[in-house]
Amino acid sequence: MNDPIIVTFTDLKKAFFRHIFALRVMAVVFFLGAFVFLLIKEPQFLAEVSVQRTAKITDYYVKLPKVYRAFLNYPIDTNAILKMDSNQVLKPVVEELGLQMVVKKSFWNRYLENAKENILTACGRYSNSSGNFSFSCINYERPEEMSIFLQITSANTYQIVSMEKKILAEGQIAQMISTPFFSMRVDQFPKQYKMNTPYYFILTPWEKVIEQIRSNLEIRPNKLENSHLKIYFSDHDETLSTKIIHHIIQSYEKFVSLEKDQLFNQSKKYLKKREEDLLKQLDTAFVDYASNFTTTSNLKWSQEQVMLVKKELGVRLLEQIASLIEEQKMGLHTYNTARLQQSAASLHPPTHNLIAYSLLSSFMGLLIGYGYFVSRMIIRGIPVSYEGLMAANIHSCGVLSSCCGYPLPQLFPSDLKTLRQICTFIESHKIPDRSLIVSLITEQHPDYTPSLASLLALRGFKVLMIDCSFDQTMLDHELTLIQYLEGSIAQIPICHLKEYDKASMGQTEYGFEWLVHPKFSSALLECKQYDLILLTTTSAAKEVEGQIFCKIADCVVVTTQTDSKQDLLPYTTLPKKQNNSLATFVIIEENS
Repeated sequence: MNDPIIVTFTDLKKAFFRHIFALRVMAVVFFLGAFVFLLIKEPQFLAEVSVQRTAKITDYYVKLPKVYRAFLNYPIDTNAILKMDSNQVLKPVVEELGLQMVVKKSFWNRYLENAKENILTACGRYSNSSGNFSFSCINYERPEEMSIFLQITSANTYQIVSMEKKILAEGQIAQMISTPFFSMRVDQFPKQYKMNTPYYFILTPWEKVIEQIRSNLEIRPNKLENSHLKIYFSDHDETLSTKIIHHIIQSYEKFVSLEKDQLFNQSKKYLKKREEDLLKQLDTAFVDYASNFTTTSNLKWSQEQVMLVKKELGVRLLEQIASLIEEQKMGLHTYNTARLQQSAASLHPPTHNLIAYSLLSSFMGLLIGYGYFVSRMIIRGIPVSYEGLMAANIHSCGVLSSCCGYPLPQLFPSDLKTLRQICTFIESHKIPDRSLIVSLITEQHPDYTPSLASLLALRGFKVLMIDCSFDQTMLDHELTLIQYLEGSIAQIPICHLKEYDKASMGQTEYGFEWLVHPKFSSALLECKQYDLILLTTTSAAKEVEGQIFCKIADCVVVTTQTDSKQDLLPYTTLPKKQNNSLATFVIIEENS
């Protein structure tokens, strides 16, 4: 069974400061990316209109065919929204406002204009786009785009020129022109135009223009008033935003009116057909009935009864037709647009703040980067921390700062406290009548072992510290323990210091093999005059060289900083002796 993953606040804090540089880079990149994107994004003016139905919903029960009944019972709000968004309603809007005529601008010009307008918007100023070209009544049915040039020849006249420099048409402002490909009307020239300069335009198929309108159009029922519809449309041109909404509603009114008339005519034809069918059935029934009478008086009486029935039937049919004429709405409700013709729709200018949104994006980039590093840390293994070890019920003596390699009198109080915890841990494993062998795995962290040996000596222990770092540089005349094991010298070379004694294994490529050699164990037994023998190494705890010290020591002190719990598994799984852990861990603080 896998152990549960324990993440503490300290682990999260360390993950943040460990990758602080990368997080800063990500925050700057997201800030610049958002700033540039918002700067070149086309500003959109949002127009908003609320319209109300002119009639209440009324169910009209007529014995019409099933298809008509299903049509009449269709939900009113959804029906209106779908129709306003349909091609039948939007196509007249596109043609009347001349939206198929698109100004062709270069990539850089378009984004430079957007940047200029966004900067003005951020400063609370808005550019006026009413001084551009204005078109209307465009009729272009071709499926592909068509490029043309418009050349102003005077204050009121212009020419339409093809890409082949051929004049297609000449016209005046507010006058319809026709070409073999399209018809249109120019309503306005720019305020600042250049004479005899060709302006590049693209005639776009109306299907593409409608798709663009749909992407910026939103129609939904009002949450507070069920009889109201909210219509929103956003566009770069603030004048066009309101115009499109007005024309959509007017086009919808025309479409609904036409649809009502068609439905009424269909219903009227159906009732007329039903009348003829009933009369035929009545005549047939009368003939069958009359054949059973032999006297003229009975036949005359039957004819009178049939005439009365026909009269009654005709009156009822006329009443139904009259009712249909009065109820032409038939479930298709129109919307009141009188207010729209008198006042403009609500217009919301773009209000995005470049700096604020860029800072928000920078913060989001910081969160995304931090989430990525935390996720990667959990997948690869969380570096151990003091709080994490305590939560996992693993023995730890505490935390040492990066200055723990200072001499004992210069240590920080927090480092001195941790060293005392290590001394207590070592003392708890003391074996009577035998030297206690302690492995100190310090890796490449600051060397606190001299201070630890001095502190143990102050507690009354006789300490021998053996340096087992086999890659250190030795002097030519310096004697080593390897030489004693090889038989080159007769005695163990021990250097007597003021507070403890010290020996060195020496430099060799096979030092770790010597550690598990019986001669090394015999040499340690010869040092029985010492209470504690400290074996120090700079090998990494997760490497096999570091794990060898578990086999030759009575207890192990592991110094770590970035190793994960999985890396330290050989030490955490050591069997306990009299409920005491044989390994303890010391965490080196990371520099913030």
